Amino acid sequence: MSVRDRLFLDKGLEGEKDGVQLLKPIPDFDPLLARAAEKGIFGTKMRLMIANADPVGIAAVVKQQFAIGRQILQRGLVPIIDPEVLIKSQTKERAEAILLEESLGSLQDSITIRR
Repeated sequence: MSVRDRLFLDKGLEGEKDGVQLLKPIPDFDPLLARAAEKGIFGTKMRLMIANADPVGIAAVVKQQFAIGRQILQRGLVPIIDPEVLIKSQTKERAEAILLEESLGSLQDSITIRR
């Protein structure tokens, strides 16, 4: 997949809260996805930053990513869910463990919802 095949959705990040930065609102999100699908875009990319191993913040990141991901799937596009833990985070290992746990839970919930 080349860079051309992906739509970078984010319009910046909110300020840090609970050790993370969530996406700012995406104006005209649904029409943007519709245009991307019409133009043959394959997938979408969003960035979120995790600075610290805060379970509340990481849960918020995963919740936002999967909620947006479901909207993207409804338009026939592939969401690239890829929150990042800052490489210099003092709690990187713990943050990644929390992120994995939250992500697996959200995946399980998504599978259950679709059945």
